[in-house]
Amino acid sequence: MQLDRLDYAALGTMGLVIATIVFVVLLGNNVGVQVESYAPRTAVAGSSTISIRFYDEMKRDSVEKNFSIEPEVSGKFRWSSTREVVFEPDQPLAGGTTYRVRLKQGAESNNGNAELKDDLEFSFRVNLPKVLYLSPSTSPQRNLMSYNLNTGEVQQLTDTEFGVADYAISPDGKLIAYSIYNQDGSADIWLYDVKTGSTRQLTNCANAFCAAPSWHPDGTRIAYEREDYNSSLGVVGARRIWVVDINSVQSTTLFQDSQIVGHSPTFSPSGNRIALFSTNPPGIMVYDFVSGESAIIDSMQGIVGSFSADGTKLIYPILVRGAMGDTFYTQLEGLEVSGALSEGRRYRITGDPSAPIEDIQGFWNPDGVHIALARRYLDDRYTFGAQIYLLNTETNEVEPLVYEESYTHGGLEWSPDGNLLVYQRFNHEVSGSKPEIWYYNMTTKESVKVTDDAFLPGFLP
Repeated sequence: MQLDRLDYAALGTMGLVIATIVFVVLLGNNVGVQVESYAPRTAVAGSSTISIRFYDEMKRDSVEKNFSIEPEVSGKFRWSSTREVVFEPDQPLAGGTTYRVRLKQGAESNNGNAELKDDLEFSFRVNLPKVLYLSPSTSPQRNLMSYNLNTGEVQQLTDTEFGVADYAISPDGKLIAYSIYNQDGSADIWLYDVKTGSTRQLTNCANAFCAAPSWHPDGTRIAYEREDYNSSLGVVGARRIWVVDINSVQSTTLFQDSQIVGHSPTFSPSGNRIALFSTNPPGIMVYDFVSGESAIIDSMQGIVGSFSADGTKLIYPILVRGAMGDTFYTQLEGLEVSGALSEGRRYRITGDPSAPIEDIQGFWNPDGVHIALARRYLDDRYTFGAQIYLLNTETNEVEPLVYEESYTHGGLEWSPDGNLLVYQRFNHEVSGSKPEIWYYNMTTKESVKVTDDAFLPGFLP
């Protein structure tokens, strides 16, 4: 068979294509897998994730087995695409800590033609959280403030004419829901964007008081309490729980049954349950959204308490008659629910009801083992004000964290990593004294003052 010039040209082109393919394959084997980008590169919040993006589509198991982080962090991998892996820590990263990420050589591309030739190593630092609080405590025109633990900078976040009633931070720390007083005595829920500083109104509670916001874990809904003034009737309505969608700004009642009345809604961290203080019948009501079950816990204090980080345990106050005879005082109980709400187990946290102990508040550490207590003993260890103790629920051992007899302590809240405990204190021995905000560092065992004339502290990641 004779080949003409066109045949030779076609064969030459085919040869060039094959040579190019061979060259590219050999070049890929020689150059190896290339990393396009990684994050974080700067100081970040404790809620941050870690991501690595490649130019090649990758074999997932080869990337995951070669990934490590120091100090060691438990978590899970999520692939946003075949080229990008995201590591999501199970718990918030520790503030003030520098982490070092390493992806060892050997991570392979999907087609097996290339692998990572050199280790990828980078580090980043996690910022300490900010402390939020309301100030001044001595004026109705109080606003939401923040204190930067990294720089010492104080920033006023809101500028309301009639004052802020309370607030709640979104699960990702990007938004703050807060309730403000209006001129006519009503109150509305507003939203503050932490990054931009912009605000927008979420509710229109005309002739009503809307407050006590609580975020759903998905960050799209906020439960709150609403009390209608019914000015035309001259009768104030019962408080009920409403929910507002932050995107559509539409509010609806949480329960279709209008006979369910109460206040202080608190979503569980898993979002499958909500706790509130029911006024009819009185007590703490826990409602399960999946099963539709509800349970009422006898309690007279009007305080819901706090959930553990995994949402399976609720700590709450009860009124007891103990060692002081006819004197009633507050102690703490817990509700543990690992399955159906009807199978939940109630247990004592304070100990025997006759113990000479008053536990005013308890707040779960994110580790699910320790509880910070605002406690005072009623025997020879008596103090006028509550001091701060740490309870290990596995051993029942109690150790003092903050002990100053001249002060009453409360307003406890842990930082997301569980290393810092913010609290407010008040000097009951000095006339005209104002509440102060402090935090305790579990690592250094030291207390640090944040500010004077302030209350209702919390942590912003």
